[in-house]
Order: sequence, then C-alpha cells, then structure tokens
Amino acid sequence: TSLGKEGLVVEELTVPEKSFLVERTLAESQLKPKYGITVIGVKPVGGRMIISPGPEVRLQPGDIVVIIGSVTGLEQLSRDLNGHR
Repeated sequence: TSLGKEGLVVEELTVPEKSFLVERTLAESQLKPKYGITVIGVKPVGGRMIISPGPEVRLQPGDIVVIIGSVTGLEQLSRDLNGHR
C-alpha cells in the first residue's frame, strides 16, 4: 500500500526460513538503520498480531512482519532476504 507523496509503502513480509532475521530481535535486526524501515506489527506463527512490537520481539521463520518504509529500502531488504547481500 502506497502512502502517496511521502514515498512510503506499507508491506507484509514472511520471514524466510534461512534469512538473517531468524532468531534475531527487532533491535538486533537493525531494520531501521540499515533500510529505513519501521516494523509496525508482527504476527508470530500460530499467534496473534503484535501491534507496535517492542525491540525485544524475536523473529522466527514464518512470522509475518508488517513494515513501513521507502520503496528503495523495501527493495534492498527483499534482495537481502533472498540471499543477494
């Protein structure tokens, strides 16, 4: 979902099984400093959506992460998640 003139996009992504995000907390993942991306929600596998998750939330394969950021930041994250680091 695009947020117009600001150039921001809201996306859902599923944490891949072998990604650098697995077993890392949101703080450890460094999504904001590396990609300019803010996590606004996390839905753990078999769990309920966590809105505005804290930095201590640990990601697991299959978790759904709701993020907001620039198209460029989201594209870079997508490349990195798919092993093109």
